[in-house]
Amino acid sequence: MGDAATTYSLKYQARVLVALPCDTVTSKWLVGTTALREENEIRLLQYDQDNEQLVCKRAYAHPAEMWDIAPCPTRDDLLITVWAKAGSSSATLWRAPAGEGESGRAAAGGQLQQQAELPGHSSAMRCALWSSLQPETVVTVEEGSLRKWAITEAGAEPAASCPAGEMVQLWSGALHPRNASLLCTAGSNDVQTWDLRSLSRPMGEIKMAHKMPVRSISFAPHNDTRILTAGDDCKLRFWDLRNPGQPLLELGGHRHWVWRAAYNPVYDSLVASCSSDCCVNLYYTPNLTA
Repeated sequence: MGDAATTYSLKYQARVLVALPCDTVTSKWLVGTTALREENEIRLLQYDQDNEQLVCKRAYAHPAEMWDIAPCPTRDDLLITVWAKAGSSSATLWRAPAGEGESGRAAAGGQLQQQAELPGHSSAMRCALWSSLQPETVVTVEEGSLRKWAITEAGAEPAASCPAGEMVQLWSGALHPRNASLLCTAGSNDVQTWDLRSLSRPMGEIKMAHKMPVRSISFAPHNDTRILTAGDDCKLRFWDLRNPGQPLLELGGHRHWVWRAAYNPVYDSLVASCSSDCCVNLYYTPNLTA
């Protein structure tokens, strides 16, 4: 395709875009819109390599604006949305009907079927994390607590919960790609590590990981102890969980809050970040690949 770009236009603004992890053959994404006074929608987009374009394979109505989407890592018909409406937020487990509609239109009977609600306690719901190693496990991250859910054919059952801690406001989290029991959360200016088998209290912490709130955490794809964090101090920082006293590297380049930073899934030396300064940065860090 060279340097050409392909564009697909949505009806409303979108805040959420996630790849479908269960499909290893084609490139598919779920995108969720955010409209305050209109009914939102989720669109299943696929890259058509023959025609070099993005096409809509399915469109589903969604009643509220979406903050996050967590697709099932092993099935393409299950997904969780984190949504907000009228000042409240929650998460819902949905089942998508089988079949594909025509490009840009929902097929007949293409309505999402609600399987269960994964409600929070009383604070804002931040995100949902679906374990790729244990597909029956989902973690919801709220402003003031964590909750683990068991996903079954009947829906979702709460398995464990834990408060974030006094004066800690959680913003996001990440599950380790190879250690099913390890969870990291971005809480206030710190980073917490949790054991999902107990989920009673943090088993470790990086104090003052950033000078302002931490917004994002990403695990290195090929290093079991390496994480990347980003925050409101406009910085990206790399850490080794075995020795978290000092960051391995700090990167600048943004003029405002960094909302998300992530490793390339194949190359540890490539990371990307997006910020409220309207920029997306790509960094090359070959010295940190060992």
